[in-house]
Amino acid sequence: MKITLLAFILLTIHTGRASVHNQEAGPTGGKKVALVVGVANYQYIAPLENSLKDANDIDSVLKTLGFDVIKLLDPNKEQLANATATFGKMIKGNNSCLFYFSGHAVEHNGQNYILPRTANPYNARKLTDDAYALNNIIQLCEEGSVRTSIILLDACRNLVSDNPRSEKVLKKGLAHVNLRTRTFIAFAASPGQQAFDGEKNGAFTSALLKYIGEPQITIDELFNKVNKQVRLDTKNMQAPFKTSNLDTPYFFNKISQQQPICPFKPGTKFPLVYNPS
Repeated sequence: MKITLLAFILLTIHTGRASVHNQEAGPTGGKKVALVVGVANYQYIAPLENSLKDANDIDSVLKTLGFDVIKLLDPNKEQLANATATFGKMIKGNNSCLFYFSGHAVEHNGQNYILPRTANPYNARKLTDDAYALNNIIQLCEEGSVRTSIILLDACRNLVSDNPRSEKVLKKGLAHVNLRTRTFIAFAASPGQQAFDGEKNGAFTSALLKYIGEPQITIDELFNKVNKQVRLDTKNMQAPFKTSNLDTPYFFNKISQQQPICPFKPGTKFPLVYNPS
């Protein structure tokens, strides 16, 4: 039997190199879990054009990056609460967790709320019953003893009026979030700005999808690129905003590579043919 030695060399070099999506956020590895929520078809608000596609696309890319993903589309509050409870159980003791939301979010009495499909943002008195507090997500991550928590909000950021006579949203913005554990939060827009839709995705999610798979960039480097892209795409009308207290670099796509292994001395001439007979 004849074996081309050149082919053997190439096979040896290839198998000597490891290239994988690393499961780690810091110095140790572990499981990565994500909850992805998209809400478009609101009961009391005009539908959003891209929210469901945003969630579907983020779901797909996170799976390629090694996340176990729970995806939820157009949930009511009960469905959202059940999904977050499942998420809270899955993340316990794992390395990193991620919560992504595309839809409407509001501030009320200094607290941030994400709006499920059935929430009525124009009724401030019922908002705490209809909406889901962002602090619930943050608390789940803290109680889960997760090494790194990431929260990404592609949301129109509106402040609900406390005036019962008001029938409309008066102001845009979300409240400041106090972080106690290793958490990274990114908002699609800075306070007072609108989160814009693009042709296929929201402007923020579009930029996130463009760069999140790039190897060997930290989450801070990633969002520098996202910020620049969103500003460019919206002509500086929207600028993502982030807050973080991470104490170690986090990589969505950290590639581990070993040097190729070659069993032959320098100067060996190719191709050679090995004939065991």
